[in-house]
Amino acid sequence: MDETIRKALPAEAAFLSDIAFRSKAFWGYEPEYMLLAKKDLTITEKNIMGNWVFVIETQNTIKGFYELRDNSNEEAELFWLFVDPNSIGSGYGKSLMKHAIQVAGDKGFNDIKIKSDPNAVGFYKGFGAVVIGESSSTVRPDLKLPVMIIHLKQD
Repeated sequence: MDETIRKALPAEAAFLSDIAFRSKAFWGYEPEYMLLAKKDLTITEKNIMGNWVFVIETQNTIKGFYELRDNSNEEAELFWLFVDPNSIGSGYGKSLMKHAIQVAGDKGFNDIKIKSDPNAVGFYKGFGAVVIGESSSTVRPDLKLPVMIIHLKQD
């Protein structure tokens, strides 16, 4: 797999939003939920310019992306990590996650916090993430999202 990870370009915001929406829908959420979630799954040029947003591509085709945000001096937040549904299971998500961990470590963060989709818990656990709590979904408050953390620096 010949893949490249690079910084996202502001002009790619709509394309990344489409990947996020289709990737979320892949997990079988009902259409009503997806309509409500559309706003929360919209990546803007401001997101791309103000945070660390990286895409993974192969043969000049974007397969997925992630956004890392500065939560505090010691904690980064993995705000988004989405892979095009046609490429789920191809290793792009793992490559993106490894890259996010590297970037967070290089920036001096001790931890990465993740408000995970329930379907992604196992994926993040594979990178050492542990569940530390839960948070209500902004789309449907009765849906609880696992809050996870990856400790980058061991005491």
